[in-house]
Amino acid sequence: MAIDRIVKRSSIIRILKWAVFVAATAIIYLKLFHDKDTTRILSSVADILRYPLRPLLIVVLLMVFVNWMIEARKWQFLVNRFGSISLGRAFKATIAGTCFSLFTPNRVGEFLGRVIFVEPSDRKKAVFATIVGSIAQFLTTILMGCFAAIWFIYTKATIQGIQGLGMGVVLSLSIMLAFLCIVIYFQPSIIRTVFSNIRWLRKWRQAILVLDRYDKASLITVLFLSIFRYLVFSTQFVLLLFLFEVDISVTNAYASVFLVYLISTILPTVIFSELGVRELVAWSVMSAFATNEIGIVAASFVLWVINLLVPAAVGSVIVLGSRVELSTSQ
Repeated sequence: MAIDRIVKRSSIIRILKWAVFVAATAIIYLKLFHDKDTTRILSSVADILRYPLRPLLIVVLLMVFVNWMIEARKWQFLVNRFGSISLGRAFKATIAGTCFSLFTPNRVGEFLGRVIFVEPSDRKKAVFATIVGSIAQFLTTILMGCFAAIWFIYTKATIQGIQGLGMGVVLSLSIMLAFLCIVIYFQPSIIRTVFSNIRWLRKWRQAILVLDRYDKASLITVLFLSIFRYLVFSTQFVLLLFLFEVDISVTNAYASVFLVYLISTILPTVIFSELGVRELVAWSVMSAFATNEIGIVAASFVLWVINLLVPAAVGSVIVLGSRVELSTSQ
């Protein structure tokens, strides 16, 4: 009977892996080839990139690997506080997580793809490790967005839909949100209290104790890795703006990119609608300094494809080919 149960569970896991692979493939295919906005943007990108491969594009493509390797190192650092995982396996787990992020708002479902690469007994702990890393990345986005908002106020740049007092409100809300994130990030006891007082979360009480493994030095290390990664994909965006001939200064480009990330992060989106949202946000913000709408949209689109869609496609293959161990009692 025990063998029958194991075989049955293995079959279910195999079916789920195929379901994830097929669903991810379908989403990527539909988004690239059957979306009117995407078709229009692809046409513009093809026109701009009709020349031989440019050095800037090569640099941007190489930075994709750097971006996800930093994220993998961050997750490895967090997991190794209670278990053991190699950097290579952490990298596979991170890329696999992008596949699951296709189905969730703001890619919060990444942990589903990651935890299957750790020991079954450590999977609940790995969820909290992922949460810690996500909070650090979110905090980085909010903090850098605050600097961007200050720059926009200082330069008196006008953004469509956000003028005058509006940017001051954005800055004030961002500062409050950043303060809240800092408190939660460096005081994990708050999260433990929440899980202890909500009945259906109490089963996680043992796993949440893993947060005690992260002292302030560890949390600062994770935050610095998050900042490093943020600067990498922000620089990718800026380089793509220059590649697509958007006439904007380096300072204004970075400020615009930081503000775009701030607004895009706060808005609850899923990959089905993310492209349209990102288009609108990028153009609204960068129109304060530039007029090349096609270049801005093309840069945003290419960044989305190489940093998220391609890794998600690779991640779906990794998930399909990965060996998932059955859970053990904890």
